Amino acid sequence: MDAMEQTGHAIQAALGHFKASTGADVDPVAFAKSLASGCPTPQTEFALEAHLREADPAELANLVIEGAASFHSLKTLADQLLPADHPNHAYIARFLP
Repeated sequence: MDAMEQTGHAIQAALGHFKASTGADVDPVAFAKSLASGCPTPQTEFALEAHLREADPAELANLVIEGAASFHSLKTLADQLLPADHPNHAYIARFLP
């Protein structure tokens, strides 16, 4: 089983969009670990930022539904990688206490 097969559909879709727009490959397992932990690595930071910036609410929700991330880890990443006024901050915050 290759690394991409070890990840869920939401991660595969995120990395597929990233590769289509940048031409760059990112290790899907490293991307998944960064999503789950809320801690980007130098290898995953650009892909995470791009996904958080461009994802619609359904794409973010799919990451949580599939267990690839929690709203807490998404908030941690968004706080680090997105401008404070980005609309995904408000979307993520709706699901946190």
